[in-house]
Amino acid sequence: MKLDACPRCEGELGDKWGGPGRKLRQYCYYCEWQGELRTPEQKAIRTSKTKHFGGFHYEGFDKYGHIVCLSRSYRTREEAIKEIERELEVGKREDNDAGPYTIVLYPSFIVVKGEVFK
Repeated sequence: MKLDACPRCEGELGDKWGGPGRKLRQYCYYCEWQGELRTPEQKAIRTSKTKHFGGFHYEGFDKYGHIVCLSRSYRTREEAIKEIERELEVGKREDNDAGPYTIVLYPSFIVVKGEVFK
């Protein structure tokens, strides 16, 4: 159960990964209180951005929608997809706690066509 404030000092709480498996735990910023391990809340995976970098890049998400990997920039889509396939295999075969992954590929730039008024 996620709390709004620390039960010991009523301080602000944060989340951190910890324990066996892909679990979250609340902790207090002010005292040493830590909550019980819990299954992460499901988050929606975002598929759009307003800030872009030079080159293709991707973000990988775990089965709960939390980020597990960020890529560097790639010159071509094909280079990025080659690495995406490698990351997806890791999520399927090696990361039983977080996998399978979902990966979103972003282009190096976006062209938007405007509507003309005269």
